[in-house]
Amino acid sequence: MNENLTMPASEAIGKGLTAYQVVVALGAGLALLAGMWIMLFPLSGELIGSLGSGTVSLIKFGSAVTGLLSAAVGTVFFFFLKSLREWLTGEAQWTYGDNINSIQLDDTSSSIGRWLSAGQWLPTVFIGSIFVLLLFSPVQPIALVVAFTILSVGVFLFPAFGMVAFLTFLLASVFSFSSNTLTLLEGVQNFGVLSNEVKQSLLQVSLIFAGLNIPLVVANWWGLQRVKSWVLGVTKQFTRRARGRWSLLELSKKLSVWFTAAQVLQGALALLLIYSLIVRGAIGSVLLLLTFNPMAGLYVAFIAVSPLVLYVTTFLLLQWTRPFMQGVSYYIDTFLNKQQSA
Repeated sequence: MNENLTMPASEAIGKGLTAYQVVVALGAGLALLAGMWIMLFPLSGELIGSLGSGTVSLIKFGSAVTGLLSAAVGTVFFFFLKSLREWLTGEAQWTYGDNINSIQLDDTSSSIGRWLSAGQWLPTVFIGSIFVLLLFSPVQPIALVVAFTILSVGVFLFPAFGMVAFLTFLLASVFSFSSNTLTLLEGVQNFGVLSNEVKQSLLQVSLIFAGLNIPLVVANWWGLQRVKSWVLGVTKQFTRRARGRWSLLELSKKLSVWFTAAQVLQGALALLLIYSLIVRGAIGSVLLLLTFNPMAGLYVAFIAVSPLVLYVTTFLLLQWTRPFMQGVSYYIDTFLNKQQSA
C-alpha cells in the first residue's frame, strides 16, 4: 500500500511544487520590475487624469513598496517550497526504510510549522485589514484607496483569499449600490467628502464582505491547524520523540474532507476568474493599461492570469497530498506502531 501511495504521490507533489516555484519566481521578478518602472519613469497624462489629481507621488511610492514587498515575500516563499519538497521526499524515503537525516528533517518540519502558522495569520490580517479600512472609509475616504491597494496585492500574495475578497467586494458593491458600481470611483479618485449614499453603501459593503469572508478564514485556520498536528505527529515519529500511539490515519481522513472542500473552492475561483477575464472584459482593461505603461501592464496581466495557474496547481497538489498523507499515516499507525509494541 505504501509503495502505491507514498512515493508516486511524493513525486507528483514535487512536480507541482516546482510549477508553483516558477510562478512565484516570475511574479516576484515582475512585481519588482513593475514597481521600479512606475517609480522611475513618468506616467502618461491620460493615466494621471484617470487616477485623480494629487495622487502621482502616492502611486509611485506605493508601486515601489509593493514591488519590493512582493519580491521579498516571493523569494522567501520560493525557498520554503524547496524545503517542503525536500521534506516530502525524505518522508517518502523514510516509509521505504531508507536512511534519512532526521535532524535536518526535524529542522525543516519546524520551518514548515512556522509557515503553516503564517498561513493561518496572514489571510486573517489580510481580510481583517480590508474590513477595518472599509468601515473607516466613510470617515476618511483615502482608506478606500488603501483597501483597493491591499486587495490588488493580495490577489498575488494570497491567490485564493485575494480573489475571494475581490469577488465578494464586487458582489457586495452590486447589491449595495443603487447606482452603477463605478460610483466606487468617487471614493478612489477624490480624497474629499463622500456623499451620504456612498457612505451608507460602504457600510453595507463592509458587512457583506465580512459575512462572506470570515467563514473562509475560520475554515482555513481549522484546516491548517490540523495539518500542523499531522506534521508534528509524523515528525515525532521519525525523530523517535513520540509518546504513545498517534492516530494519524484518522487525522488524515478528516483532512481529506477539508482538502475536498478546498478543491471545490479552488475550482469555483478558477471558473469565476475565467468568467471575469473573458465575459466581463477584464482582458480589455489589461490591454488598455499596456498602452499606458508596458511593464505595469505586463505585471497586471500576470496578476490576472497567474491565479488561474495557481488554482489549478493547488487543486492538483491537494489531490496528490491526500494519498501521500494516507500512505505515511498507514505506515506509522499500522506498521511502525506494531514494530514498537512488539
